[in-house]
Amino acid sequence: MRKKFIALAALLVVGLSSCNDEEIIKTNPGFVEKGYGALTIAMTHNGASTRAVGDNAPDDVAFAEEKAINSVAFIVKTETVDGDAGTYNYYLSEEDLLSPNGFTEPLTLQDPGAGDSTYTCQIKVKSLGWGTPKVLVIANYKENGVDIAGIVGSKEWDELPAALMSAQLTAGPSTPLLMFGKIDNLVTWTNQGGGVAAETIKMERLVSRIDVKNYAYNTDASKGFILESAQLLNPKQYSFIMDTKTAEEINAVPTITEFPAHANVVEVGAIQTLDSLYTYENTNADGTTATALQVNGFYRGAKMSKLIAFKKADAVGTPGDPIALARNTRYVVNINPSKDSTDIVWDIKVDDWTVSDTITVEPSFPVPTLKDLKLDGTTTGLTLNGKVVTVGSTYVGNGKVTLTSSAPQASTYTVKFKYNTTGSSIKWDGEKYKNEIVQGTPVVTYATEKASVTRTYEIPVPVQDSIKVPLDAFVIIQNGSVPDACDTITLRYFPNYEGTSIVPVWYKDQYWAPVNCGATTIPSGTLTAWAKETCGYLYQWGRDVPFSYGTTNDIIDYPNKTYVEIIGSADYENKFIKGLSSADYTWFSDYKTLGMTEWPRENQPCPAGWRVPTKEELNKILAEGPRQSNGMWKSPSNGNFVLPAVGFRHYMTGSSVSLASNGNYWSSTLEAGKSPRLYFSYSSANTSADILASGFSVRCVQE
Repeated sequence: MRKKFIALAALLVVGLSSCNDEEIIKTNPGFVEKGYGALTIAMTHNGASTRAVGDNAPDDVAFAEEKAINSVAFIVKTETVDGDAGTYNYYLSEEDLLSPNGFTEPLTLQDPGAGDSTYTCQIKVKSLGWGTPKVLVIANYKENGVDIAGIVGSKEWDELPAALMSAQLTAGPSTPLLMFGKIDNLVTWTNQGGGVAAETIKMERLVSRIDVKNYAYNTDASKGFILESAQLLNPKQYSFIMDTKTAEEINAVPTITEFPAHANVVEVGAIQTLDSLYTYENTNADGTTATALQVNGFYRGAKMSKLIAFKKADAVGTPGDPIALARNTRYVVNINPSKDSTDIVWDIKVDDWTVSDTITVEPSFPVPTLKDLKLDGTTTGLTLNGKVVTVGSTYVGNGKVTLTSSAPQASTYTVKFKYNTTGSSIKWDGEKYKNEIVQGTPVVTYATEKASVTRTYEIPVPVQDSIKVPLDAFVIIQNGSVPDACDTITLRYFPNYEGTSIVPVWYKDQYWAPVNCGATTIPSGTLTAWAKETCGYLYQWGRDVPFSYGTTNDIIDYPNKTYVEIIGSADYENKFIKGLSSADYTWFSDYKTLGMTEWPRENQPCPAGWRVPTKEELNKILAEGPRQSNGMWKSPSNGNFVLPAVGFRHYMTGSSVSLASNGNYWSSTLEAGKSPRLYFSYSSANTSADILASGFSVRCVQE
């Protein structure tokens, strides 16, 4: 029958041989009397030198904090050769030296100045027998909330695997890290019947470490992925300390639904790194409780969060098997740029903290190979350069791109848009593009023991007819098993601004019209007189009726009609309606009852695909401090963005004033019966609200 003793005093089945022995022990802790075993322990890590992905030479990837041991507990079991009487007790570094549960030599870091990670200490055990002595070592138990005294005091030895677990730290594991080591059979004690023994125990961290390397980083935010933070999803709440638990028992550990994001991103050379996210082990066999990684940041200027599952490749067309998160193992998630794509791709490297070799686990779901790209049908006005089709002004339709994709898995596709983000200018808004692109049946062939699945594509090149705006239409050919493994065909449209021979202007992160509404030529030199070609028309807010500067025969008094009545009547379509003083000099009085907050799109003077800018967009211009010079203002950041100082027509009289003196440009925003407009003169600028009956210029932005 096995016996368990909670304190060393209770373990002393035979008392100390004499008062002299007791005195010797107190003054000479290294003395080992008969019936005792002294164990000097050296705790270390297995080299901890690994070659990180992309490194040119092996480096110690374990940080000093990851090697630190601040507290340590020993649980020792001995028995007689017949398996009966023995000892089972614990020893803690936080107890006083030479106390019943204390050490005989303190926990000491050897040669700390040299960066050593070896710790030593000594315990002394009393036992009636020394058959198959077993030692469990738990480092940093105190900092991780493991109640050694409570567990050993209430559990049998065989119950320890289920009872020894880390605290349920919902904030996540942190340094100093919980570690575990063991000796299954301390043969020196068995052979000597106790006595002095010295052992080196290689400690294993109970957590997995995840490092993120962002190779898609670009200091130009419009061209790459800017990593801001990463967080673990579905991490396990705790871990069993002993390594005897089954996969089923590990899977039974509950997960945490809320886990903190880590934002300690460091720029190293041309990449970003976010190192040392810790999580407890997870087999990831159950998709509902599998631990995943979410990376957060900005991709090409747009906010993005990407979910990265820990999976590896499998057979053709089947999902990848899970990559288990094992204790004492390092996982490197590499975020990579995807060539010609609108997304990022990734792979996972599995490195051990404790070995010098790197084990590589990469998705074997490659990017589909695109071949035999060519233009068919009506190709006039189309240019194919690599994987980019440029659509010129002479193109009339009926052209298409044909190609073949090849990969170990069947490919599929999706479509995304840039600038004209709905694809409405080529009538591919909604799900219509799925009916336009012809995807062939996958054909499987075998060569050199590898499967290859080919598939043909016919991508029509639509015409921009009613809407002519800048557009990149991305047809993304994806690996059917891993959508991130993809390549892209781009249909690029960059037509002249409607009614002109001038291209739009990229300004303040969006496309603007190069001229005012009604104009066809960018002004230059000095503005001395109004001309429609360079100045464009003036407009009352909420109307698309154009007015020239300097005319007087189009002015009428307020007709006492509502907005709906005026807009719907041909009687006023060419009339400048003077403001009504009792209605804040607006030319209509029912804006409040209509619930209007912006210029109705159907009544804007901008062509299809363009709109009147908002107050926020005009504030971006205001930030450059526009000032009138030679009757106009040129942006210092883009000399093609020119605003002529056309003056305005007065809301109360309809007369034209301030030509070449100041500029006034409407916003689409409505605030308390007035609209903020951009005003600039030779000495000042603002976006104060103005009266809706005024006649101001309009400069459109792309929708």
